[in-house]
Amino acid sequence: MARSVTVANEAVGLETAARELTRAGFLIHEVVADKKPGHKAGFMDSVESIRDTSDITLGRIASGKATGMAVFTGGKALYGTRPDTFILTALELEGRAVADPAFMAEWTMAIDRAGLQPLMQRLDGGWREETPSGGVRWFFRILAPDTDYAKQLSGVSGCLSAVRGGKAYAELLVSNASIIVAPSYGRTHPSGKPYARQNGGPVQVTTVAFRELNALSELLREVGDRPEATTDYVSPVDLLDGRSRSMLAQYNKLVTDRQLAAMLVGHGWVLDRTDAGGTMRLSKPDGSAEVAVGGSRHEGAAWTFSAASAAPLTPEKHLRPSDVLAALEFGGDYEKMLAKLQKDGTVRHAPWPFSVRRPVQVDVEATSSQNLSRKIGEALQAAMHPTTKDLPFVLALVDPRNGQYIAPVSLDTEQALLRWTPQKRENLLLSVVQPIRWVSKAMKFQHSLPASIVESALPTDRIPPALTSVRHAATEPVILPNGDTVNSPGYHPEKSALIAIPHRERAFWKMYRVPESPTITDVQTAADLIFNEVLVDFPFETEGDKVRALAYFLTGVSRALYGAAPGWLLDASERGTGKTFVAVIMRVISTGSAACVSIGYSRSTDAETEKAIVAAALEGGRHLHCDELPRGEKVTSKALMEVITAAEDGTRKRILGRSGTAVITPMTVTICGNNAEVGGDSNRRYISIRMVNQTAGLAFERSGFRHDDLLGWVRANRPKLLAALHTILSYGLKHKVPLGKLPTNYGGFEQWTAVVLASLSYVKVGDRNAAEVFDDGRRDFVETNDDEGDEWAPIMEAWLKSYGTETWATARDAHKRFSRVGSGPIELPVVLLPTAGVADANQAKTWGRALSARRMTSVLSDGKVLKFDLKKDPKRGNRFRILSEIDPNCERGVVAEVPSEPAKPAVTTPVAVAPVVTPARVVMPGLPYDGAADQRAEVIDLEAA
Repeated sequence: MARSVTVANEAVGLETAARELTRAGFLIHEVVADKKPGHKAGFMDSVESIRDTSDITLGRIASGKATGMAVFTGGKALYGTRPDTFILTALELEGRAVADPAFMAEWTMAIDRAGLQPLMQRLDGGWREETPSGGVRWFFRILAPDTDYAKQLSGVSGCLSAVRGGKAYAELLVSNASIIVAPSYGRTHPSGKPYARQNGGPVQVTTVAFRELNALSELLREVGDRPEATTDYVSPVDLLDGRSRSMLAQYNKLVTDRQLAAMLVGHGWVLDRTDAGGTMRLSKPDGSAEVAVGGSRHEGAAWTFSAASAAPLTPEKHLRPSDVLAALEFGGDYEKMLAKLQKDGTVRHAPWPFSVRRPVQVDVEATSSQNLSRKIGEALQAAMHPTTKDLPFVLALVDPRNGQYIAPVSLDTEQALLRWTPQKRENLLLSVVQPIRWVSKAMKFQHSLPASIVESALPTDRIPPALTSVRHAATEPVILPNGDTVNSPGYHPEKSALIAIPHRERAFWKMYRVPESPTITDVQTAADLIFNEVLVDFPFETEGDKVRALAYFLTGVSRALYGAAPGWLLDASERGTGKTFVAVIMRVISTGSAACVSIGYSRSTDAETEKAIVAAALEGGRHLHCDELPRGEKVTSKALMEVITAAEDGTRKRILGRSGTAVITPMTVTICGNNAEVGGDSNRRYISIRMVNQTAGLAFERSGFRHDDLLGWVRANRPKLLAALHTILSYGLKHKVPLGKLPTNYGGFEQWTAVVLASLSYVKVGDRNAAEVFDDGRRDFVETNDDEGDEWAPIMEAWLKSYGTETWATARDAHKRFSRVGSGPIELPVVLLPTAGVADANQAKTWGRALSARRMTSVLSDGKVLKFDLKKDPKRGNRFRILSEIDPNCERGVVAEVPSEPAKPAVTTPVAVAPVVTPARVVMPGLPYDGAADQRAEVIDLEAA
C-alpha cells in the first residue's frame, strides 16, 4: 500500500515537471529502463518528429504510462524566438566525483584559480538537479542562431570531459541530443533511484556566454588526468602543469578579439568581412581556408573551419590566442612560447597553493570534536613556513585601527600574499593537518573536515586563539601611524607587519627610499615629483583641483590609517579629459594594479553595491569605483555613505549565503562623471577634483604630453612615486598639526584631516600653503550641491523677511501667509506643497509636523546660517521662529604655518636619488604595433566608458 502511494506521488510529480517544461517551450521524450529512449528509431530525425514525440510523451506521462523523460538539447532543438534563440545543455559532476573528497578539493581550487566562482554561483542559483548516483547537473542555455552552432560548441578549446582512471568525473553535455531530467523514477536509472530537482527549473535556466563555456572546458582539462607524453615530445597544452596553464589564461585575457584577428593578418590571412554579430571572417589569400574570430559566437577564440590548408591551425576547433600564437610562431611548443612571454613581462607566475612540510595527522573518527579542534589549533600554532625561516605559516590579519579580526594570511613559497577567505578556510586547515580514519586496520586519508570543526578552529568573527595577529599585510611597503615605513620583505613582529614582495621584484623595489627623518626639503621634492611628472598634463580647472588630486593620491596610500574619509568626485566638462585616468594612476601607485570594485551611485542599486562592498572586503579590496555618473544624475547611495563615514571601530556586514560576517575595512570611494553632482547629504561627504579642456580641439585629441605612455611610466617608477607620497605623509605624521589650524569644512573626517591635510600643510604651492589651496572652492561646491538648502532656503528667507528673528508664529499663521502670496510666489519645499482636496486646517497640521522635524537644522543661504526654533505649547499650539547667524566660514580660518627647518636635522637620504626609469615598450608576440595607435588606446579607452 505504501509503495503504491509513493508511485502515485512520483507520477504526479513527473506530470507536473513535464507540463512545466512544455509550458516553458521545451520539448521532451520518454525514457524507459536503463536510460534508453522509449521511442522507435527516427523519433528525432526532424523538427516535426521531435514536436510530435514531445506531445506523445506528455500524454503518456499524464496517463501514468511513463516513468522517465528527457529534454531535447544540443543540436536537436533550438528554443526561444529570434534574435534570442538558444540551445539547452548542462555541466555534470558524476556521483563518483562528488564522493571523492580529493577530487572535490581540487575542483574547488581549480574554480578559484580560474576565477569561475561568479559563474558557478550563477549556475547554483539556476536550474540544478541531483542524479541518482549522487552527482550534480547544472542546466544552462547558450544563445545560438541555429542548431548547427552546437557542433561548433563541441570544438571548445579545452575538454568536454574530465577523465580519471578511464572514468568520467565531470562533463559538458553540449554534444548530447537529450538529457534526462527530474523527477524521472522507477527503472529509468539502473540503480532504481530517482532524479531530483535541487533548485530552480526551466524558467530559471542560466544563460552562459561562449567565453564562459570555453572557460568551463579549460576547467575540465585542469582537473582531468594528464595524457601520457609521447616519444617525439613537443609540449602540447595538455602536458603543461596547472601553473603554466594559468599563465596561458593570463595571456588569453590580455588579447582582444581584434588583436587576435590582427595576429592572423600578420601571418598572411585576409580579413574579408565582419558580420552583424561582430564575428570577423578571415581567409587565406587564395580562399582555401576560413577562420571566424570573436563576436558572440566565438568570443575570445578563433574557430577554424575544416580545411587542410588551415595548417598549422587545428581544424574544427576553438583556438584561444595562446593556441594561435603557439601554432603560428613556436611550432606548437607552449613551453617555449611561455618562456618568451615571461621574459617579455607579458605573463607571470601566479601564486600557488602550498602546505607545511609535514602535516599533522589527526584521526577524525576516534577523536572528540573538542579534542580535534584543540589538536588542529595546536598544529596551526606550531606550523611554520616551508621555505622561510622563522616565519609562521599563517597569521591573523587585524584592522590596524581597532584590532578587529579580518582574515588569516600567509606568504606562499614565492613570497606572494595569500588571503584565506571564508570559503578557503578548510583548504588552510588541510594545509597543516592530514585527516585520517581507520578501515579494517588500514589507515585511509581524508580530504575534508566537518564544517563545525572548521568554524571552531578558524572562526570568522574573532581572532583564532592559535594565531598571532598582524596589523599590516601588504604587497608593497606600508606607512605606520607614527610615520615610520616598513619596506623590507617578510614578517616584522616588532612592527606587526607582513610585507609580501616576491623575490623577482625585490631589485625593482630598491627605488623605494623614504628618509628615516624626512625634512621640509624632502617633502617639497616629493610633492614636486608628483606635480611635475604625474599630474602636469591633466587640465585641472584650478590650482586647488590639482592639489586635491595630490590629496587623493595621499588618501589612496594611507587609507588603512583612519576610519571615516571623504569620497572623491572626479568631475570633467567632457569625456576624454582624463578623470578616469587619474583614478587608474592612483590605484596603480597604491596597489600596483588598476583593478577596482565597480559600484553603483544610487540608492536604488544599494543592494548590489553592498554585495560588491562585502566581496571587496573579503578579498582585501581597497578601491570602490563608479566609472561614469550619467549626466543629470546625482550620487545618493546610502551604502557608499556608510563606507565613507565608517566609525573608528569599523562595521561588519553579513556574507551573502553564509552565517558569518565580514569586517568592512577602509576603502577609497571614487565617482567619475561629466558635470557631476552629489545629492542629499552627500555634498559634505565628497571632495571634487574638476578638469576642463582648455584647448581648441576635443579633449582626447590633446598631444605633447610629458610622458607619451604615462601609465607605463607610472608602473615602471611605482616604487619611487609611492616613496614620494610616503615621504609627505611621514613628515606630517611625525610633525602633527592641531586640527584648529587646519581647514574646518571637513567635519566627521577629523582623523583623515589629521593625516592628509596636516601632511599637505607642509607643502608649498607658489607662496601658499597646499592645505589652504586644497580648501579653495570647497564652500561653493558644498552650497552648489546642497539639495536641502535649495529646497528650504526660499521659505526661510521669506520667514526672516516677514517675521524677523524675534516673532513667534504658529504653523497655521505661516501656512496662511506663505502659501497664498499674491505676488512673487515662494518656492515651497515638497512637504509643504498644498494637496488637492485637503482642508486648510489639515494642511496647517502638515506644516507643523514638517517644521518641528526641521528644529535647529542649519541651512546655508546668502552668507547666513538659518534655523527654525520651536516653542512647545500643547494648549495653544506649537510656535516657531527663525534664527539667523552670520556664516563663520565665509571668512577663511587660520591654516597651519609651515614650520621652519629644525636647527639640527637628522642625516637623511634625499627621496629623489633613484633614477627615473623609462619602460621599454612591450609588444605582445604576434601583435602588430603602431606606437601612435597604442598611445591613443592608452588615453582614450580609459575614458571611453
